[in-house]
Order: sequence, then C-alpha cells, then structure tokens
Amino acid sequence: MPNRNVSFRAVLLALLITIPNSYWLMINWGPSGYGTGQSFPTVSTVYFNVIFVVLILMAVNPLLRAIGKNASLTDAELMVVYLLVSIASSIAGHDTLQILWPLLTYPIWFASPENEWGELFHRHMPDWLTIKERNALATFYQGDTSLHTVQHLELWMPLVLWWSALIIVLTCMMLCITILIRHQWVNHEKLSYPVIQIPLHLTENGGRVLLTNRLFLLGAVLAGGMNLLNGLHFLFPVVPGLGGSLYNLGQYFQTKPLNAIGRLPFAVYPFAIGMSFFIPLELSFSIWFFYLFHKMTRVWGTMAGIGHLPGFPFLDAQSFGAWFCLGDIRNMAYPKVHRTTGEKRFPRQGC
Repeated sequence: MPNRNVSFRAVLLALLITIPNSYWLMINWGPSGYGTGQSFPTVSTVYFNVIFVVLILMAVNPLLRAIGKNASLTDAELMVVYLLVSIASSIAGHDTLQILWPLLTYPIWFASPENEWGELFHRHMPDWLTIKERNALATFYQGDTSLHTVQHLELWMPLVLWWSALIIVLTCMMLCITILIRHQWVNHEKLSYPVIQIPLHLTENGGRVLLTNRLFLLGAVLAGGMNLLNGLHFLFPVVPGLGGSLYNLGQYFQTKPLNAIGRLPFAVYPFAIGMSFFIPLELSFSIWFFYLFHKMTRVWGTMAGIGHLPGFPFLDAQSFGAWFCLGDIRNMAYPKVHRTTGEKRFPRQGC
C-alpha cells in the first residue's frame, strides 16, 4: 500500500470529528465535569478523548480495507487526524473556549448596583467583543429557546467571528514561537518528546505492533478494568471501587506536631502511573520528594514554634526561587560566543 502523507480526506475527517469532539468537551464542563472528571481530558499531556477517537478509527480500518485496497487509513493519515483533533481539543478544552462564552456575558448579566460592575469596568469592554444588552442575554441564561433563530444568530454571530479571529491569530503566534524554538530544542538540546511515542506506536503498522504486545494488553486490561470499576462505583455506589477516589491519610494525625501535615490525599490512578513513565527520572523524583518535604517542613515549623507565622512555609517564595534558579541554570548551559575571537564563555554560575 502506498504511504500517503497529509491527504485531503484525513484533514476532512479530522474537521468532521472536531465538531462532536468540541461539543463533548464543552457540555461536560461545570458541576457534572467536576464531579466525574470528564471535563478534564485536556489538562494532561495525552488527551484520552483523542486516543479514543484514534482507536475507533483503527477498529473501523479493517472494514475499510475489505471495501478497497486504498480505502483504509494509513499510519500517516491516522497521525494527521490525531494531531489535528489534539489541537482542536486544546482550543476547545479546559480553561479555553470551554469557559470563554459564559465569561463574555457573565459581567453583564450578574452586574448589580451592589457590586458596581457597570461603573467599574463595563466601559472598558468593547461593544464588538461582548453583548451589553442585559435583556438580550435573558434567553442565554434562562433557556426555553433555540440558538437557531434569526434574532439570536444576528446577536451572536459578530461576537463569534471577532473572537474566532482573535483565537486564530493567537494560535498562529504560538505556532510561530514553536518554529523559532524548534531548532534549539530539536538540534541542540535534542529533546526526545516522549509524549508523541504513544500515538506513534499506536498508529504504527495500523496498530498491529502495539496491539499485539501482550505486556501492553495486560496493562491496558488492568488499567481499563480499574477505570471501568471506578466508573460503575461512581454511578452505583453499591459496586465497590478500587482506588479511584482520594483517601485522606491526614485524618489519622490529630495531635501536634503531626497534625500540621494537614490534608494528605492518597489514590491510585492508572493514567497518572502511566504518564509518569514519560517524565524524566529526576523530575519524577522531585515531584513526590518535595511534596513530602513540604509536609515535613510544616511539622518542623510546629515543633520550632514558627508554624503560626502567616504564609509559612512560604511556598510562593520558594516557587519563585526555584523558577529563578531554573532560568539561571538554563542560561549557564549555553555559552556566549565572542564576535571577533569566537571564544566560548559560559556565564558566571548563580544558584
């Protein structure tokens, strides 16, 4: 079978999938999403909704192959679908378009004489980027109507077009920044991008390489079985769960100084365990070590009599120092070349 690269049908298929995929991401935001976690597929690096889409396409591929020799999707086409749907999920997902539309009208609808929002910042909101007629927003918040009316479309269409243009520009800017740093990251730092290994192996040879690996299938059955059991436990509490909810170990420390530990959640999430394998060992170690170190610092502060100080143990200051030191170390890694002599000089060491 010839290896096609970016084909028109792959792009068209990704665009068609984007519509229900984005709709699903948005309708799951809010209380239902926070209660079930369904609104958060885009907060982790590998989007499980996109992986699910690729798996469905791989399941349909044998049927397409039976129809015609060139009817099935190639590995490159599956990767194109994965990349485009991932980008669309990033734009429509958590803390992006998912909350943009309610946010646009929230300051108008909930303005009142008590909070003085109208006097404080309504004048700073351009008319062409928001809807300032409160009566026009009644149907948006109260319902009992349809968006597909001439009146509603005339009201919302200019707003949608302007914000869509802005989002497209911002996305292109991010793409340009990526192009600028690509040479440094790929050629000099030689970053491995381990996250891309999942879709690459998943689409390799139509998935036959990964899906015939017995160790992978065993892990998938164990992780999927745990998630399925925990989902049934959420819907039907009579079904026992298996590590899917946070269990607070801190409740067992009630006396000083150990009660300074506070909340100490414990849970078993298969996706988190799997994602940790893609993290560098030093970073994976630092995540849990410094979390426990922070808890022990609270205990030490109580023992030393300084735990009552406001803001102790000053996590914001520690985080700022860590970021500052990290930036200084990255600056140390790249020598500065003298224009005339060509001599390489490393900056003076800081942290």
